[in-house]
Amino acid sequence: MILTDAPAEIDKQYVKHLVSTKMEQDSLSPVVFVENKLGLAYWCLSQLYAHSLLKYNQIKSLVGTRDKSVIEEIKRITRIMLLVNSDNYTIWGVRKKCIETLLELGENSLNILQEEIRLLNLINSKHPKSGESWEHRGWLLGKLFPTISEPDYIIDFCVEETRITERTCVLYSRCYYAWKHCIVLMQHVKSVNNKQLTRSWIQKELLRLEKWTRKNVSDHSSFHYLRYILEADLKDICDAEEAGHKLIRLTRQFHYCQFLILFFPGHESLWLYRRMLWGLLMDLSENVMLNGSSLSGVEEQVERSQQEFKLYEEEYQYKIPTLKNELVYAEQCANDSHMADFHKQRSYALAYQLYILESASKNMSLQSETNSLQQVLLTRDLTSGQSNVDLIQHKATHVLHLLKGNEQSAQVALWNQKIQLKI
Repeated sequence: MILTDAPAEIDKQYVKHLVSTKMEQDSLSPVVFVENKLGLAYWCLSQLYAHSLLKYNQIKSLVGTRDKSVIEEIKRITRIMLLVNSDNYTIWGVRKKCIETLLELGENSLNILQEEIRLLNLINSKHPKSGESWEHRGWLLGKLFPTISEPDYIIDFCVEETRITERTCVLYSRCYYAWKHCIVLMQHVKSVNNKQLTRSWIQKELLRLEKWTRKNVSDHSSFHYLRYILEADLKDICDAEEAGHKLIRLTRQFHYCQFLILFFPGHESLWLYRRMLWGLLMDLSENVMLNGSSLSGVEEQVERSQQEFKLYEEEYQYKIPTLKNELVYAEQCANDSHMADFHKQRSYALAYQLYILESASKNMSLQSETNSLQQVLLTRDLTSGQSNVDLIQHKATHVLHLLKGNEQSAQVALWNQKIQLKI
C-alpha cells in the first residue's frame, strides 16, 4: 500500500511494532518512507489494523473525555485504523467527537482542522472513492469556514481544495464523491460576502471544467458539477444588460456542447448536458424582455464560436439556440449515418428532441409576456400557417414514431407517459 504526501510525524510506535514483527520472520522491513511517501507491505496491513483495534478497544470507553492527552491518543490510534480502512463510519464519528471536544476546550481551531485535512489528503491518496472520508472533509469545512473572516483566504482555500479533487479525479477517473465535494466548495464560495471574488472563482471554474470535460466526455459527475456552476453564474440577474451578457455565455456553452457531440458522438453525458443547458436557457429568458441588444450579442457570439470551436462539416454550423435550430440540429445528428456510434447518437438525439418539445409545450402554456425573449426563442422561424401547438404535437408524434422504429420501446413508453402536450 502506497500513501502519498505522508506527514513526517508518522506514529513511530506502530512502525516499530511492524518492524519488530517482521524482523522475527526475516530482515526485510515492511515500512518504506521516502520523500513524504509511505509504503506498507500488504502482509502487514491485517496485523497493523488488529494492533490498532486492540488499542482502540482498550481506550474506547474514554471517548468523549475532556482530557487532552487521552484525546490525542484516540486520534493517533484511529488515524492508523482509517489509513487501512477508510470506510469505518464509527471511527470517523469518534474523530468528529474528538475534534468538537478540542474546539470546546479552546484549542486553535485552524490548526486542528488543517491537521485533519492533511490526514484526509493522505487517506485519499489510497482511498480516493471513500464516501465516508469525503463526507468528513465536507464536515470539516463547515467547521472551518465560520471561523475565517477573510474572504480571500476562503477563496484561496477552495482553490487548493479543487486542485486536490482534480488530482484525485486524474488518478481515479469518475470519482463521484470528489465532484460532490466540489459542489460543497461552490456553496461555501457563494456564501462569501464579496461578489467580485465569487464571480472570478466561478469564471475560473468554468474554464477549468471546459478543459476537463473535453478530455473526459463520459464523466457524468463532472457535467453534473458544471450544471451547478452555470446555475450559480446565471443567478442574481440585476438588469437586462446583465441578462444579455449571461445569455451570451450560455450560448457559448451550447456551441461548446455541440463541438463535443460532433467530435465525440454516442456519449449520453453530452446530450444530457445539452438538456440541462436548454432548461437554463428557458429559465434565463423567461423574464427578459426583448430589446435591440438581446440577440445582437448572441449573434456576435455565434461568430466567435466559429473560430473558438472549429467545425469542418458545413452542414453543422453554430446558430442561436432557438427551438427551431435545436430541432434541426438534433435531426441532423439523428440522420447522420456516417457518425461513429450512429445508433447511440440517433437514440440520444431523438430523446433530446422530445425533451425540448415537452419543455416548449409547458413554457408556451405559461407565457404571459408576448414580447419576452423566451417566446422569441420558442417561436422564431417556425413554419407559418400552422399553430405552434399543432407543430409541436406533430413533431413529437413523428419523433416517437422514429424511436419505435429504432427499437427503443422502453424509451418510447417512458416518453409517452412524460410528454403531455396540453397548451
